[in-house]
Amino acid sequence: MCVLTIDAAVGASLIGSVCGQGSTGDVDLDGIPVHFDLQTFDATRESDVGAALSMADAAALVIHHIDAPSLELLKAAYRIMPSEHRLPIAVLIVREAGRLEFKMACPTCSQKLWVRDEDQGRVGRCPHCKKTFVLPAQAVLIKQQLLLPSSLPVVTVMLGNTGACQGPLSSLAERAKLRAQVTKSSTVQVQITGDHKPPTSPGL
Repeated sequence: MCVLTIDAAVGASLIGSVCGQGSTGDVDLDGIPVHFDLQTFDATRESDVGAALSMADAAALVIHHIDAPSLELLKAAYRIMPSEHRLPIAVLIVREAGRLEFKMACPTCSQKLWVRDEDQGRVGRCPHCKKTFVLPAQAVLIKQQLLLPSSLPVVTVMLGNTGACQGPLSSLAERAKLRAQVTKSSTVQVQITGDHKPPTSPGL
């Protein structure tokens, strides 16, 4: 399972929460053996990350903050991910334990802002540009900004909470297992390995 992130420390914390700190990235999720391949995205590693995704059975895009610089990198990372019908994928929003707010960019001036979950739907004012806007839920904002399909799971998990972190990754592993079974049972066209015809039997 490819764990794709723009922040290596956040990705490592998520894997540590699932497998135990100091692990090699291998874990059993509800009877499915999973190896996590942590990939950190930046503009210089697009081809390497693309190659890792092509070898994966499933992929999770891990999101921490959605300020302006982070959002541009996340958009680029999501663009290279295979479509859902080619690879089971999920989006995980990670939070530090107990944090009930998230970082986003002002829609007008891109000033970094902290937004509390409890203020979702209220009108807020940017202290920098003084413009007002309706405060969004983090998951809704991510779906809008990355243009995610409605079928793509977006789940918030707390780092350090093993059960909460394992749950959505177990679901993703199960989807990958089912997809592999369907692919294996599908009837496909035989591949021709050469242009040599088999010898004909005498008398035929």
